[in-house]
Amino acid sequence: MVAQSLVETIQHYLQVVHQRGVPVDFAVLYGSVARGEMNDWSDIDLMVVSPLFDPPRRHEDVDQIWIATLDADARIEPVAIGSRQWREDETAGLLSIARREGQIIYPH
Repeated sequence: MVAQSLVETIQHYLQVVHQRGVPVDFAVLYGSVARGEMNDWSDIDLMVVSPLFDPPRRHEDVDQIWIATLDADARIEPVAIGSRQWREDETAGLLSIARREGQIIYPH
């Protein structure tokens, strides 16, 4: 289980992403933090799931989730995932890992 303070940090980040014009279905926390192996050097691996990231994907939209880290928490390492991609893509290894070990976090 992830600490409530970290969930709140991620929810704040998702608010900032939304304010930057990116609608968010949910985020998926994965990696060392999701596994409970966080240390002082850990980044926060986070998939940001949005219909905006389904093809055709615009670089300008993906840039917004990175820019939002500057206003929220620079430890966040976001990965843009389309809503349809999350539901349908069975080939991407990173998606498999996130589905298996990740924790879904919804915006406020």
